[in-house]
Amino acid sequence: MGADLRKSTSPSFKIIAAAVIGATVPVLVLVAARLIYLSTELTRLICTGGLECIVPHLLAAYAVATVVAWAALAVLRVRRHWLVAVVGSVLTVVTTTALLLLGPTDSGVFILLPFGAASFAFAAWLTTRGQRQE
Repeated sequence: MGADLRKSTSPSFKIIAAAVIGATVPVLVLVAARLIYLSTELTRLICTGGLECIVPHLLAAYAVATVVAWAALAVLRVRRHWLVAVVGSVLTVVTTTALLLLGPTDSGVFILLPFGAASFAFAAWLTTRGQRQE
């Protein structure tokens, strides 16, 4: 039992677990943004067709996705899960924004999944550097 526990908390497991959680973040953001958009009256009050229609919903959706990722990383016993969740979410926002600014894509949400996975894996790798292997 102890050997299995050590294997499951190795740095490579943490990086893979963070990548899997990170791949779900873009999907969680889109689902949360849609639910927030449908459930709030604020949309009708402030929406004039510009960014003020989208940005509040996306920021709230990223906050929800970050909390869900944080909880999932904690369940998977990734150390410094709060740091991995925050850094991974910020990197996901940066890479997604850069991708969208480079040009429109017809691939939909599926093109964002590897960027979320890579962002969270990189964040987990950064936080596991310098740690002793257990």
